[in-house]
Amino acid sequence: MSAVNDSPASDSSMSARPFASVEAQTLATQVSRRLVVSILRGDLESGSQLPSENELARQFNVSRPVVREAVKEVEMLGLVRRRQGRLTQIAPSDEWRHLAPELLAARTEVGAVEDLMLELLELRRMVELEAAALAARRRTDDDIEAMSAWLDRMDADLSDAGRFAQDDIAFHDAVLTATRNNLLRPLYRQLRPLLELGREISAQVPTDGRLKSQRGHRAIYQAIVDGDSDLARVAVSEHLSYTGSLQLTEREDRLNRSRRSRPQKTVGATGKSR
Repeated sequence: MSAVNDSPASDSSMSARPFASVEAQTLATQVSRRLVVSILRGDLESGSQLPSENELARQFNVSRPVVREAVKEVEMLGLVRRRQGRLTQIAPSDEWRHLAPELLAARTEVGAVEDLMLELLELRRMVELEAAALAARRRTDDDIEAMSAWLDRMDADLSDAGRFAQDDIAFHDAVLTATRNNLLRPLYRQLRPLLELGREISAQVPTDGRLKSQRGHRAIYQAIVDGDSDLARVAVSEHLSYTGSLQLTEREDRLNRSRRSRPQKTVGATGKSR
């Protein structure tokens, strides 16, 4: 008998396979998301072992191949380590792919939005103050024209939070372009999902809040037009908000309390921690 049957019945069975595969992938993604959320919540701590395939299949009421695919997805996010012949272990958070959209979405699901946004604010402060200073020294007429155009777009979109958020990102991208630093824009492209999430959250304020934000944009723009690097730094710092500074202080306090609560390692005469 031939390995390939050309009958209609055979065609039907062959064509069904891709749909079954898609269904399995979707189920695996659902299991993966639940595992990611459990790890983010701390239900599964760093260094602990992930339950076996059999145990996960029983808990989620799915097949072992589905579990295997789900664990692969979690591994791609850096949340687990798999070693040949060993159980799968939860990886420390510094190995996680924190910018992966799947991980960002899961962090919002576990109520970690505030810390996520504060981390973004810290990052933006570290990068964008100096970026604006560079832009003030290096901007061209084309850069100024591009920034001005996005400011006008934001004025027109003040009543539309979503469009205003996209215009906001584009304005700051124009500032990055004006730095003439070839690494900055690719860096921020990697941050795009997080920036969009942050802008969407911050844009969900009354129109007068967006008006205040727009005043900050115009102050940044004017400092860059005037070629004043020091004023550009100040304008960005003020734009990233006084309220944000208060929240960052609270975050610093939380981190300090957490650090003090951890057992301290001692260092012996050899210089190695014990």
